[in-house]
Amino acid sequence: MTARRDAHWQAERTPLFRPMSEFDPSEPALVHDRRQDRVLPWSPSFQRSYERTARELAPGVVDYDGLLLDGWMIPEDERQH
Repeated sequence: MTARRDAHWQAERTPLFRPMSEFDPSEPALVHDRRQDRVLPWSPSFQRSYERTARELAPGVVDYDGLLLDGWMIPEDERQH
């Protein structure tokens, strides 16, 4: 990813997402994949795999199953409960 694109991502997306240090893989979420610049649904069924194989590559960036996760948020339908 280019520095310009990376800086753009940081400026545009960071306020929307919570840091991965606060991520609870046992809860439904939307996660941001920096590698493809896309948001994906997270299922608690991934928790065991995440706990076994995820590793932090840099502060706030987690390598998991080919994804570079760098933020997460509560799904819109979960916020309304």
